Amino acid sequence: MSDIMMRLGSFGFGITTAAYQELQRRTAYKWASNERFGKDDALQATGYGADTISLPGVIYPEFFSGTEQVNELRDMAMQLEPQTLIDGRGNMLGQWVIEEVEERGTIFGPQGVALKQEFTLSLRRYQDDGEDFGNAIEVVTSAIPVPSTLSSATQAASSAAKGTTSLVSSLTSAVSTITGMAGAIGAQASSINAAVRNGLNAAKRLQNGGSDALRMLSGVKSITSIPSAMNSLVNVGGEVSRAAGAASGVLKLANIADQTAASAVRNAMIDINRVNVLAVSVRTSAQSVLTKIG
Repeated sequence: MSDIMMRLGSFGFGITTAAYQELQRRTAYKWASNERFGKDDALQATGYGADTISLPGVIYPEFFSGTEQVNELRDMAMQLEPQTLIDGRGNMLGQWVIEEVEERGTIFGPQGVALKQEFTLSLRRYQDDGEDFGNAIEVVTSAIPVPSTLSSATQAASSAAKGTTSLVSSLTSAVSTITGMAGAIGAQASSINAAVRNGLNAAKRLQNGGSDALRMLSGVKSITSIPSAMNSLVNVGGEVSRAAGAASGVLKLANIADQTAASAVRNAMIDINRVNVLAVSVRTSAQSVLTKIG
């Protein structure tokens, strides 16, 4: 059984790395209030507030993980990029950013090395511009500047075309690795191999869909030329999300005794979940562009 409690980007929280002792999540929702004479205040939903997670934990470098775990988290935070958060059961929790890394060392050994490191990691959920709050805020589309709309459309297409590069590479390797582990996987080998291949094909489909949309947007000078590329991305994003979700579902149910094979399958599932997250993001962004165009 894997000792991973949760994974943020490439960093896995666990007993042999950095184990958190608590998980505190706080989600806020925005309501504007207007005072009324003789009545309760009138409330109007205006959107979502911050969604944050605090992870306080302890590391014992002498026994397990060495002294660089907190520094790895700092290095990730310094990238200033959102990271995919996945729990130990493979469930996707969305995109999150690291807002703060706090460290406290106690019980010092030779050369001033802390034998006990306490840390607190502060995360905040990341939402791109395509994630609007329902119809609470009306979008005015009467006079949309072509450059900004084209930029948003190009960004959505580029995310699909380029954001899948590392995932296609990783899943291609996973197919080869898992195929070679058929004996260790056992009776489930055929279905697991098919699921990983389906995940790889989904990643390639999203990549190709993004490339096609970029070609369609090349040389665009009018708003009326953008919808066809965005509609294509919406359809591709939906197809890929469904395919990746189905493939991930198969892998999630896998019960493999061999630890090396189990780890390879879990890593493939995590990559396929990332494909799903990216597909949903691309689809949402494309839908947002279409909404602005009206």
